[in-house]
Amino acid sequence: MSTSLLSTKLHIPHTRVHAVSRPRLTEKLLAGVKRPGSFVLLSGPAGFGKTTLLSEFAAELQRPVAWVSLDEADNDPIRFWTYLLTACQSIRLEIGESGLALLQTPQPLPEATIPTILINDLVRLGTALVIVLDDYHTIQNQAIHSALAFLLDHLPDTLHLVISTRVDPPWPLARFRARDQLVEIRAADLRFTTDETAVFLNQVMGLNLSAENVAALEARTEGWIASLQLAALSMKGRSDVTGFIEAFTGSHVYVAEYLIEEVLGCQSQAVKTFLMQTSILERLNASLCEAVTGHAESQVLLRDLYQANLFVIPLDDAGQWYRYHQLFADLLKARLQQTLSADAIRTLHQRAATWYEQAEMLPEAIEHALTASNYTHAAQLIEKAAMPMILNAYFRTVEGWLQIIPPEYLNESLRANMAFAWMHLMRRNFTQAAPHLERLQSLFSAANAAELDASLQGEWFALQSMLLGMQGKVAESTDLAERALKILPAQDAQIRSVTYMGLANMYEQMMDYARAAEAMNAIIQNARAVGDLTSEVLGISLLGRMVLQQGGLHSVHETTSQALQRIERAGLFSPFSATLYGELAQVHYHWYQLAEARRYFSRSVELSALGGFSDAEIYHSVFLSRLFQMEGDLQAS
Repeated sequence: MSTSLLSTKLHIPHTRVHAVSRPRLTEKLLAGVKRPGSFVLLSGPAGFGKTTLLSEFAAELQRPVAWVSLDEADNDPIRFWTYLLTACQSIRLEIGESGLALLQTPQPLPEATIPTILINDLVRLGTALVIVLDDYHTIQNQAIHSALAFLLDHLPDTLHLVISTRVDPPWPLARFRARDQLVEIRAADLRFTTDETAVFLNQVMGLNLSAENVAALEARTEGWIASLQLAALSMKGRSDVTGFIEAFTGSHVYVAEYLIEEVLGCQSQAVKTFLMQTSILERLNASLCEAVTGHAESQVLLRDLYQANLFVIPLDDAGQWYRYHQLFADLLKARLQQTLSADAIRTLHQRAATWYEQAEMLPEAIEHALTASNYTHAAQLIEKAAMPMILNAYFRTVEGWLQIIPPEYLNESLRANMAFAWMHLMRRNFTQAAPHLERLQSLFSAANAAELDASLQGEWFALQSMLLGMQGKVAESTDLAERALKILPAQDAQIRSVTYMGLANMYEQMMDYARAAEAMNAIIQNARAVGDLTSEVLGISLLGRMVLQQGGLHSVHETTSQALQRIERAGLFSPFSATLYGELAQVHYHWYQLAEARRYFSRSVELSALGGFSDAEIYHSVFLSRLFQMEGDLQAS
């Protein structure tokens, strides 16, 4: 399964060649990002041109912009911050390295942790950065709101946030205004002026309306850009344009519904059906649309819809992926609900789920299978997807699936119950893990051992080994871990690495250092074979710590230095890097190279504090305090 990021969410949307230039607003945006410690908020209803304006601003800024197009799935804090930090790394790779590493750990992080890392990185690197968060209204998670409020409260002069939303975020905006920290562009600013309306209707849409008709339509729509586009599409080919404008009344919602009916009425039945059926998709490409609708020429149709200004927005330079304007999509969905039966709509979602499964985009497949109420298929997909998602720290997403799917569809699933048990044990939540462990015990007891495949049996042993280790039952934990490793297939690399980590700890507690070293080296080799740098660093740090205790200073210096060089070159910092820095610092401390020791201890304490590794933080802080005492700096000590 692929849990990789969708790159199109980080692309700045295209600006249309003949789009209406809006210098009065772009100049305000440009001035806003030049004010130290300020941020820009674009707040207005759907269809007011916020994204288009930001695209124009990004083009005129003439320097790179970290852009994230948000959607409802980004309410998972891990996903939200992963996208944001990845966007920042498109500007400079060093930004957010340790933050991305921390997001891969199973322990929940304090809300301020990732914003603190971002702030410190920008200050340390001296990098000026503009971050655009588009469609922030899709975020409903209070933890994300609080973390961004913390970031805004501590904005460094080099960071400028530009946020577009339909609804004001739950932040203390009055306080930010009082500090002169907030630059606002609202619906009244975003509305087209009469001059902008004339350019749009006559030059972009080619209607050649009189000044009176332009002014009347601008007054009727109050400059609402989406409704102007809908009106322009409806007026094409009409002889009585003035009569149409005079009859054009109503609230925004009713106007939009009326105009979409008018626009859809001009399309063939095949196009109308295609638009409604594909409205269930957040993003569109030809293959996916063909799978859902059966329309063999979906690529041509998508391109034609885009060229006809029918609210189809390209998401990449190649013209492969598109999305509908949200307002258009919402109303298409409403029309779909009125036109098709619930069973027919569920069939569309099931087709989408099948396509996503074949494309190995399992999280998306699961969402559509759940919407289709095909819980049997969803359970099968969750069996495949849950463990990789958990090992990549997407706990909230997996928990969301667990809450939606009826329990009876997962109760008999060995894979699903093991994945949920792993998730809760990794977070040391024994109470929530208990029901899954009890079900697993019952399922394995009832199963014929000869019929169980090695992968299932081995993972069950590994899971029980982790539980016993946490309970302090070293001998039992070791025995089960060794049994797991004997039967786990090589392709179960992640489970094998997790098992070796626990086994190494058990051997150390038994003071069997030779076998502990074997387990640690197995972690390293296993991780290298599958390109898992996080597990590799853990194995190296475990081995380094043990060798250091045995006096192998030169060996530890060589291995930890090489590992840190690889980490720094790759820009893939792991939370376990803190232990490597600490071990290297201890080597320099024993060699009486105090400046180097202080530098590495400081880095270790910094990473330990951010990652919540209190033992390493305390241990290395004591060494750091001794160094300051030796240097006569009692205040720092």
